[in-house]
Amino acid sequence: MNLSQIIIKDIKDTLNRKNMDSILEFTNKLYKESIEQLNAEAKNPDGKLRTRLTPAYAKRKSKEKKDGTGGAATGFPNFVLTGRAKKSLKGTVATSANTLDIFYHFTDADANNYMYINEIADPYKKDRRQFPVESDSKSSRQKDTIKIVAQLIANVLTIDRKIVVPQDKKKTLVEA
Repeated sequence: MNLSQIIIKDIKDTLNRKNMDSILEFTNKLYKESIEQLNAEAKNPDGKLRTRLTPAYAKRKSKEKKDGTGGAATGFPNFVLTGRAKKSLKGTVATSANTLDIFYHFTDADANNYMYINEIADPYKKDRRQFPVESDSKSSRQKDTIKIVAQLIANVLTIDRKIVVPQDKKKTLVEA
């Protein structure tokens, strides 16, 4: 192994499942809170206000909610689906030998189907989203979250450890 391969292996070993579980759990919590806050503000993940609902649709949506409150009453989509979507939004951390991932879903099947149409299918191309995509990373709303997660990962990578590198054919070792 050459030096770069040894360093890459050390980084992979350091960012193993044991060290990443707590970071992923915290990241999940951070993003879920961010999604909920943006929904309450009727904003997309980039921080821009969502496209307004048509007046007729906003009126119909506000009647669906018993007390008449919520984003629909203001004319902006809030992705709460009379509270069902908000209650059932879950973030799941998936870790395995080859995967470290967080995915979001709704435990309420009706909410999941409804939100899929709003988030993914978006047949009317209204650009109303709650889940960040790569292009949102440049926005100030996402940069703050990214900085926090980056600092957590940096903390793991700067933990004191030794890298042993073979120096020559005599198997002399150098510790870095």
